[in-house]
Amino acid sequence: MSNIDKVIAVLKHLELSPKVKCKQDYCGRFFTQKTVFLAQALGIDLNYVFSLYIAGPYSRGLAIDYYANADKVEVLNSNYILTADETIILDRIKNCSKLYESMSLLEATTAAVYIKQSNPEISEDDLFAVLKDLKPKLTEYDRLIGIQKSKYLLFKPEYLTEEIKQELAAWENID
Repeated sequence: MSNIDKVIAVLKHLELSPKVKCKQDYCGRFFTQKTVFLAQALGIDLNYVFSLYIAGPYSRGLAIDYYANADKVEVLNSNYILTADETIILDRIKNCSKLYESMSLLEATTAAVYIKQSNPEISEDDLFAVLKDLKPKLTEYDRLIGIQKSKYLLFKPEYLTEEIKQELAAWENID
């Protein structure tokens, strides 16, 4: 199986149908780049090299692959079967509320994930400042919500101790 077959399976699971051939439809390529970055950042082995670019994480290799296989990508034609672990990762992305409703929010979230992975010890305040410097066109709201969404996506369930679960439950029960 090629990388693009796995990419198509990822897009299909997330119910995304990108139009990559249409030069005027930037959204399809944008969503593909950001989705594949998130899937890879969260643990799906896709072997693309991403760098932080104008609109967030970008992989030239991925662009080459989806242009070369545009017909397959646009009809989501892949025989790749996602593993249980891959499905769990993709469900985490799918359950990240309203992530795909705004290109700027998706850009802020993926840029925050990229920065956090490059510098795991960065404080939330410093992350916000870096995002503001790198992405001045994004609103403060998108930056703040993007950071919150990046924390949700990067959270490792094994960190959720019984003590933390009890505290979260107590907060949820406050009227």
